[in-house]
Amino acid sequence: MKRIIGLFAGLSIFLGISLTVLNVVGMTYLPSRHPDAVDSVREKAGISLNQPEEVFLDLEAVTGVRNEDDIRNITKIFSSGVMHYWPEPGQRDENIFYDWRENWFLALAGHVEAFLLDAGALSTAKLGRLERLDYENIISKGVGFCSQVSLAVTDYLQDQGLKSYVWGLDGHVVSVVGPLVDGQEYIVDADYGVYLPYSRAEIEQSPDLIRSAYDHAGYDKKLVDKLVDYYDPKGNDEYGMSRWEVVFDGIKWGVPLLMVLFGAIFLRFMRRR
Repeated sequence: MKRIIGLFAGLSIFLGISLTVLNVVGMTYLPSRHPDAVDSVREKAGISLNQPEEVFLDLEAVTGVRNEDDIRNITKIFSSGVMHYWPEPGQRDENIFYDWRENWFLALAGHVEAFLLDAGALSTAKLGRLERLDYENIISKGVGFCSQVSLAVTDYLQDQGLKSYVWGLDGHVVSVVGPLVDGQEYIVDADYGVYLPYSRAEIEQSPDLIRSAYDHAGYDKKLVDKLVDYYDPKGNDEYGMSRWEVVFDGIKWGVPLLMVLFGAIFLRFMRRR
């Protein structure tokens, strides 16, 4: 029995250290580009899809986000970095799975779920469809719906020390930032390549304010009418996915630490016995 406990204690320490090393390696790792985003040619609001290296160079050139011109630039950069694509709830695309170096827990969860789906134990993929939360990883992967690119914009703006959050509309997702140095709050809809020089409160009071920006970007009246309905305050709130970042990071770093700690405690207990 003592030998079995010692074996499990040693294995726990080994796995904990291995996962910690994986986490450290992952701090400089960027996921591979989704194959559908490598050579895709598409435009939204006249903005072409760029490769991650170009997008990162554009971000490096940003000297600050202070006013409307800066918001216009940020919108264009992030719109060029993420193609509008994500698998539907009934589909599976392993190219969007988390890599083990990004987050070993989410990678494990995605692959376990895929196994259960293949075995018929589950009917719908959820964990394998989770979005990323780090803007560098999102740009590197290069695909996502409105919520994914808005998570990227918000993460970047927060990284710059700005007040920003992801706003979940009733059918769409955008980023809110500000007030900036110019005193203005802005809405960034990088999925459509559009920004709005209005605060959330102003838009909720009069959703029709958004119409001119989307009209000017070249979208047809039917789509713009739908977007106006999305911006109506009924059913809108902060986007919940962004709240999980602390939880995912806590599991990623906390579990390996606990594995090493418990393994060391068991070994010490055995030696005393």
